[in-house]
Amino acid sequence: RVNVDRSHRAGLETTISYLPITSWRIEGSLTVSENKIREFDEYIDDWDTGIQELIKHTDSQIAFSPNILARFETNYILLSKSAHNISTGITAKYVGNQYVDNTTNEAALLDEYFTIDAGLHWKWENPWAKELRLSFFLKNVLDHQYESNGWIYRFRSSTPDLIAGDPYGGTEGNNFYNLKGYFPQAGRHFYLTFALGF
Repeated sequence: RVNVDRSHRAGLETTISYLPITSWRIEGSLTVSENKIREFDEYIDDWDTGIQELIKHTDSQIAFSPNILARFETNYILLSKSAHNISTGITAKYVGNQYVDNTTNEAALLDEYFTIDAGLHWKWENPWAKELRLSFFLKNVLDHQYESNGWIYRFRSSTPDLIAGDPYGGTEGNNFYNLKGYFPQAGRHFYLTFALGF
């Protein structure tokens, strides 16, 4: 939980939009980047001695900074009248591998994930309100199991089976252990929204 002295982010980001017809819009974006820390000092608690061990990392990945991000979105207007507008849309998102800390340690890896969301929207313009909008969203259509955040605590100990039976515990070998947790995201779910503007 410290600031690093020198780091950099470099990459390319592009967005492309296309309208095959007036009522249909297709859009995609792609970000490819490198997110590095020149030097990073990690302090590992040694449970045997009570002293912290210093591990120096060079050219490590910045936490929560995937190298690849991609998005695809399409929207289509099903009905367009003077007072009523009905449209539908699909959004797909890909997030590449990322780490929950600055060590680039495989134990701190968050796996890539891909999600698809869909929506149906009805907008009604009327004399007594500027806009009335009703939307139905179906999120994570493919019911993909993934986590977008997490935490990790690494330590060293020579005690055998120290984390046996601990659902948060893991071993990295050479007397290194970790405790980690993830923030799982919802599977397939839906919700309705209602908005009234004056």
